[in-house]
Amino acid sequence: MKDAKQSTKRLLARLQKLEKEQDKLKGELQKTKKRYRELYEGSRDGYAFVEMSGRIVEYNSTFKRMLGYTARELKKLTYEDITSKKWHAHEKKILEEQVFTRGYSDVYEKEYRRKDGKVFPIEIRTYLAKEGDLPLGMWAFVRDISERKKSEKVKKESEEKYRNVVENTREAIVVAQDGVLKFVNPSTVKIIGYTAEELTSIPFTDFIHPEDKSLVYETYKKRLRGEKVPEVYDFRIITKTGEVKWLQNSAVLITWENRPASLNFLTDVTESKNAEEELRQKEHQLLQSQKMEAIGRLAGGVAHDFNNLLTAIIGYTDILLINSKLDEELKKYVQQIKSSSNRASSLIQQLLAFSRRQMMQKKTINLNKLVLNIDKMLRRLIGEDIELFTLFDKDLGMIKADPGQIEQVIMNLAVNARDAMPTGGKLTIETKNVNLDEAYFEHRINGQPGKYVMVSMSDTGHGMDEETKKHIFDPFFTTKEKGKGTGLGLSTVYGIVKQSEGYIWVYSEPGRGTTFKCYFPRVDDAGEEDDIPKARHKTEGGNETILLVEDEYIVRSLISNILKHYGYTVLESENGEKALEVREQYQCKAVHMLITDVVMPGISGRVLADKLLRSYPGMKVLYISGYTDDSIVRHGIIDEGIPFLQKPFAPNDLAKKVREILDSR
Repeated sequence: MKDAKQSTKRLLARLQKLEKEQDKLKGELQKTKKRYRELYEGSRDGYAFVEMSGRIVEYNSTFKRMLGYTARELKKLTYEDITSKKWHAHEKKILEEQVFTRGYSDVYEKEYRRKDGKVFPIEIRTYLAKEGDLPLGMWAFVRDISERKKSEKVKKESEEKYRNVVENTREAIVVAQDGVLKFVNPSTVKIIGYTAEELTSIPFTDFIHPEDKSLVYETYKKRLRGEKVPEVYDFRIITKTGEVKWLQNSAVLITWENRPASLNFLTDVTESKNAEEELRQKEHQLLQSQKMEAIGRLAGGVAHDFNNLLTAIIGYTDILLINSKLDEELKKYVQQIKSSSNRASSLIQQLLAFSRRQMMQKKTINLNKLVLNIDKMLRRLIGEDIELFTLFDKDLGMIKADPGQIEQVIMNLAVNARDAMPTGGKLTIETKNVNLDEAYFEHRINGQPGKYVMVSMSDTGHGMDEETKKHIFDPFFTTKEKGKGTGLGLSTVYGIVKQSEGYIWVYSEPGRGTTFKCYFPRVDDAGEEDDIPKARHKTEGGNETILLVEDEYIVRSLISNILKHYGYTVLESENGEKALEVREQYQCKAVHMLITDVVMPGISGRVLADKLLRSYPGMKVLYISGYTDDSIVRHGIIDEGIPFLQKPFAPNDLAKKVREILDSR
């Protein structure tokens, strides 16, 4: 009995202990359930249990909230009710291929429809719940990915905008790393001409102009080293077709595939560079023109007084040389004076030709005939070791120019060609009718499009470099040895062509000869060609009365003595006013000729002539001047056909001119 009581007591104690352990387990279970519920309800993802029939029987608050239904409403719905119809077939396929086969599905995307009808994207994974082998339903783990989809859309749009900018911008965009282009946009391909594969397969310096390779590569290396380099710089490339283009580069450092690289924005600035070069050339041409104009004004300024002095010196030396009383020894000295004076006169004329201030006697001429007239002289001038070829346009138009000066142009260019071919060669003279349009003058200043006659002279000599070509028309510039030339030959050519309203251009390269092309305005409606005089009027005297008006005493005295020597009666006056008084004194006598200076104090030569012609209608007039043609223009006697004699002149020339005018009709 006693043993039975003890056993009962131990059993009760054990039951009490078990009850306590059971209560403890119940408490822990409640805590676990609470934690599960908190996790279940507090998750940002939605959880739902769906029976095999498709009815939703359990869910968390997140799932309910994302759909917008009440608990009672949800329990009346199936998973197909909350899924867009377009996803039904897709989801059925996933259930068959994944859930019912292996018990769970991969994460996939579809769309749910809220209570208000709005559709939103979700990310879902389903898990099959079973009791033994019997399927009970499916757990669905759902995440609302609306925000993620918005972000992806924004990112995609941003990337699309970036792609559009990169692919459609006119700038070339390249990424350079390790000396190779890692990325190029379509504009890079368009500008350089190579394909993207070609551009990214070899060192980028292979596309760069040889003279700029060092600049680009060193700048690239310095930028990678973090050294200070220009933010923007220009360099040249050579395209696949061989064209040279200028690019302007602006670059920044970036990380490309976890390593430093250079992101470059390249702009094609070839047009602006060409425009800058064109502007620079035009500025040079303008400065050259201004420089020549300044020298011309200087030459014209001294020409008048210098020509008066030379007129007296040359005139009196000629008088001395014809004096029979002068012994031979003194004649040699006088001859030296005359020779030096003639050289000085020639120098002045060359300067005036360069500065376009010569008095021109224009005629209608044919360049073919003019070249033929001096053919023998040209062949003697260039020598036997230089072959002369002529290519004439048989339908060549006429030009209006001074024949003597055009001959001087051809002779000077021939001399220049001869000196460029010291061991012999070929000189080709070509004439042609040409039309110069606006495109021709696009890179040249002061050009007038129209019809022209061209005469070109091409040699096979040593040619010229760019620096020499810049100065060939400068007065006193020469590449010859000291004492071998004055440096006025080509400047004279330039002045004559310009004064003839023409243009001259030179084309030359070292070792490839030189071509000078002169263009003169064509005058197709000029009528018949004027005869070019081949012989001068015979020197004869006369007994006519000549009124001489000259404000320089030394020149007036010389002219008077020359005219008297040839038998003329000479009435002298130092200005226009006194000349009119002389007319009053000799009003009963005839005055056959007036020789007058153009520019004088008071009454000018032209005004004086007009007044005297009222009294002597048949009087001939000869104008003389030491001034250049611009001064003569201002005094109104530049009209064609008006007799004019430029100082300095020789006594014989004066006598011939006077006789020629007096005998003319």
